[in-house]
Amino acid sequence: MLKNQGKKIFTLVTQSAQKKALIEKQLKAAVEEVVVYVATEYPEGLQKVKNVPPHVVFCDHELAKGKPGQLVDGILADDALKQTAIVILSPLPEREGYLDELVTGQVQFLEESRIATDFGPVLAKALNFSAQLHKADFSLKYLQPGDVLLKEGDTGNHVYVVKKGQLVASQVKSGAKLELGFIEPGEFVGEMAYFNGEPRMATVEAVTACELIEIPVGTFEKILYQRPAWSKTMMQTLTKRLKRSNIA
Repeated sequence: MLKNQGKKIFTLVTQSAQKKALIEKQLKAAVEEVVVYVATEYPEGLQKVKNVPPHVVFCDHELAKGKPGQLVDGILADDALKQTAIVILSPLPEREGYLDELVTGQVQFLEESRIATDFGPVLAKALNFSAQLHKADFSLKYLQPGDVLLKEGDTGNHVYVVKKGQLVASQVKSGAKLELGFIEPGEFVGEMAYFNGEPRMATVEAVTACELIEIPVGTFEKILYQRPAWSKTMMQTLTKRLKRSNIA
């Protein structure tokens, strides 16, 4: 099986040259390292998905040489593709199937007229589905601008490392929103949940599209032991926060 280490893999199956161009343009703008496999018919599309299981499949509901929905049904029935999210490039049908998959985020619908406006949230949800199913001590989380990562007062179950993008932390003081500072790539977020087990002290939301490493609080100490570089990152994050606090 072909391996693409560190890359996001997508398969695009559509007979529309316009959809193909729109999706490829959006993917290249949103994802740094992207591999896109393209097909126009059902048999070719299914073969490419099976040969190199992608993170996300974008496909028409109806494809040449196949029945409506046959590619989607084939992916959902294949145990080797349980980590693959599917975006169907058509409007949500009146009589809906895939109810369970819609709830989990494995299947989404995106009509052509909304690709330009809705692509970011749809892609983030699809990549989150794919990342959360990996059997590991940590997973990846994707945010779009304005998405809330942490909410002040909530229970802290995860710690995050920012891989890409920028976030901002804030608190509500006397009914007013007080900005505490920006969080940049290489910094930890939510680490106080590990240290004191108290509710979140601030709200953190994405300023730009973000990619983060999500670590359960219960396994955080083991992860730090296994990855000494992360311990150094933790100390740098805490030092920066203390300096910011003293300046304020």
